[in-house]
Amino acid sequence: MTGNDWTKVFTFKVVNLVCGSNKITIKVTNKDQGTAAALIFAIVQDQSSCYNCLTPSSFYNPYTCSCECIGGCDCGAPNSQYQWAGYPTCGCECKYIAKCASGYFWNKKTCNCECKPKACPPGQFQSPKSCECIKGCVQSQMCVQGKIWDSNQCKCVCEKIQICPYPLTWD
Repeated sequence: MTGNDWTKVFTFKVVNLVCGSNKITIKVTNKDQGTAAALIFAIVQDQSSCYNCLTPSSFYNPYTCSCECIGGCDCGAPNSQYQWAGYPTCGCECKYIAKCASGYFWNKKTCNCECKPKACPPGQFQSPKSCECIKGCVQSQMCVQGKIWDSNQCKCVCEKIQICPYPLTWD
C-alpha cells in the first residue's frame, strides 16, 4: 500500500491471518527525501471465530496461544490406574489400555475389560462374570426397608416370614 497525503487515514485488509499471534512486517520509505517520515498504524483482528476451545472445562490462553484446561485434578493415589490428561480431555483417564479377550471391550471409565453387551431372552440377564445369559433378572428397583430383592421372582420380597395370629396367614 502506498500513500502520499499524511492527513488521510488509509485502511486495508490483511488476508491469511490465523487466530492468535501473527508476524507482520511493515517497511516504510519516505519518497520525499529530506523530510520527516512517520507511520501510525493499528491492527484489528476479527476474533469472532477464534479461541473456541472444545470443552467447557478449558479456556484460551493468549500467552501460550492455545487452549488449556481450567485446572488440574487429583486422579487418585500415586499407584492409581488413572492419570490426569490435559486438553482436550481435561480430566482423568486410564494410565494403561489393555487388550481384552474376545467378547470383552476396554471400558475407558472403569479401566477394565468388561462384557460386550448382549441381548438376553426374557427372564435372563447377562452375567458380569461369564458374559453369558443366565436365568434370573437384574434388580430393577430399590427395595423398601424390610424387603430384599429376589432374583428368582424378579421383585422385592420380605426379608423374613412373619408369624401371624390365627386365622391370618402371611402373604
